[in-house]
Amino acid sequence: KYACRHCENHGEGSNIITAAMPRQPLPGSIATAGTLATVAVSKYADGLPLYRIEKELARVGVELQRTTLASWMIKTAE
Repeated sequence: KYACRHCENHGEGSNIITAAMPRQPLPGSIATAGTLATVAVSKYADGLPLYRIEKELARVGVELQRTTLASWMIKTAE
């Protein structure tokens, strides 16, 4: 969100402009492009199975099920 600080400080009306949300790679999902890239690299380039990726994410506080990760990889490939 953007607003004119000068107008706010001097009591003048300020139009608030909201930037458009970027298009999500998987509509309706919480997956960002960076998250999908990280999971894909770990799975395909590093050869890690999804259960290990699931455990790595859990260690940093991200609780995602293996089925969700698998679904993301299938939808990304499509």
